[in-house]
Amino acid sequence: MALADGFIRTYLGDITSPQQIVVCSSPYVFIPTAAHYLAKYFLSHLNRWLAARNLPTAQETRVHRTLTYQIDYSKLDTKDRLQLLKQDHLHINRNFLEDKMVLFIDDMRITGAHEKMLERMIEENNVMSKTYFIYFAGLTNSTISPCVENNLNFTAVQSIFDLEKIIKRAQFSINDRFVKYVLGYHHIDFRLFLQAQQPAFVNLLLDMALGNGYHNVDLYSRNLETIYRHLSNELSPLTPRMPEQITDCQRECRPKIRLPGVA
Repeated sequence: MALADGFIRTYLGDITSPQQIVVCSSPYVFIPTAAHYLAKYFLSHLNRWLAARNLPTAQETRVHRTLTYQIDYSKLDTKDRLQLLKQDHLHINRNFLEDKMVLFIDDMRITGAHEKMLERMIEENNVMSKTYFIYFAGLTNSTISPCVENNLNFTAVQSIFDLEKIIKRAQFSINDRFVKYVLGYHHIDFRLFLQAQQPAFVNLLLDMALGNGYHNVDLYSRNLETIYRHLSNELSPLTPRMPEQITDCQRECRPKIRLPGVA
């Protein structure tokens, strides 16, 4: 893996007794980010290099965050990104990092907003460890809009149906942007998409959504309801029965309820 090779070549080289290394991806709540999987590959490659030299293999940890974004972060400009991140709070196990070399892995550095948040977290927790921020790519031209990140994210995805070939790949790993994109998609197309999926994927999608608290987000409620109905052929306990889901017979048979003061 090129990213790990570059780090080894630049910072480890022929060292014989390196400091204990800890690898950490970008912060997330429950659903992993794309950077989480990048960090996994990085860690595997790095550990093979360390083990081959009888050196201590790297450890793994994570940064917890309190806020999950309904909006796609990659669509925001620098000002809006910073404003959004001010509402968030990060946490890491300070004691675990003591006297270790900490590597924060992310896929892209666009504005540096996340890096600034991590630096603030490190300072607030009085983490004295040596830290590195490692990116697969970065935007260095300040005249280019940060929204270019969104263009890159969706270069191969023009609609929800373009996800079919991605899901079927053996290497497919679900991430937060994927879940938000699917749950926020137009309901009719979402239903067609869902009908073509295997139960294992549908259950995974549901579990990820619930883990991030997306059942409390109005934008996603209708498609989540459809997932429940798809899996169980019953209405979800999370949402009330909608008028269009009640048959004419049920309307006629249900008791008439009169509210006080209403004729």
